[in-house]
Amino acid sequence: MTPRIQSGDSVKILRCLPNLCRVDDIVYAKVRNNYYLHLLTAIEGTRYQISNNHGHVNGWTEAKNIFGICVQVGDKVLLTEDDLEERRLQVLEKIEESKDPTQSD
Repeated sequence: MTPRIQSGDSVKILRCLPNLCRVDDIVYAKVRNNYYLHLLTAIEGTRYQISNNHGHVNGWTEAKNIFGICVQVGDKVLLTEDDLEERRLQVLEKIEESKDPTQSD
């Protein structure tokens, strides 16, 4: 597999809450006092599995160590503002549903 981001590529990272991140996103995360872009490969509660693009799992990190999401590499847009807004709405819906378990569709 080739890297999604080549050395020297310009990237655009937006600060976001970790609950907006999804598997296959590229996240900006703190690992052992260093900051890296990593592929998000699994989410379990507030734990996020980060890996490289070759299938190697680097390990798990907590939500507090996820600081942003890569939305653009060079000219290629990975996530639009509309995509992020849709995710925000989904998170808000889940919060509302958890407040009122009697609510049904």
